[in-house]
Amino acid sequence: MGIRAEIHDRLQNHKMPGVSADHVGFFEGIKKQEERVIQRRTSALLLITGHFGKENRLKPYIFDIHPFFNETGQLIGTLAQARHCGFFSPLDYIPGKSPTTFTASHPNTMLTQRELQIIFYFYQGLSQKEVAACLHLSHRAVDNKLREIYEKTGVHNNEEFKKYIEENGLNQFIPPHLLTSNIQVID
Repeated sequence: MGIRAEIHDRLQNHKMPGVSADHVGFFEGIKKQEERVIQRRTSALLLITGHFGKENRLKPYIFDIHPFFNETGQLIGTLAQARHCGFFSPLDYIPGKSPTTFTASHPNTMLTQRELQIIFYFYQGLSQKEVAACLHLSHRAVDNKLREIYEKTGVHNNEEFKKYIEENGLNQFIPPHLLTSNIQVID
């Protein structure tokens, strides 16, 4: 049984923890790589990042796919092994200077998810108009939200606001929508 059949079987029988039917499209990428292994009769090594587990957090895995031959040298399927990738950092997805630590989960704070998104873009140096474009909001909506955030945090200007962000670890937050699932061929 190849990877395709195994994944399909496990999805149908709900044997893979943290994997839902929504992940099927993602596994199509793995299926494509399995077909490459079968066609070339050589192994493939993948770096797979995806939202897995109960927390639905972005996690990296190294995924090995090997052709499997019988004693006569005939290809009869594939074998695969996945292992957590301990050296990978989601910060690799962020262009430019990034905080030294990172979280995509909502910090325990009085701020809403939308306010945290605005803070993230603001902290990255975007203007209010640029923040509005990124979040598909009007410039006025971002201006109003920033005023509300200033009031909630007790700051009065941009310098105080940046200091507040750093002192409260909000510079370590990145909106989850900026982190995407991906399959990269390593070898």
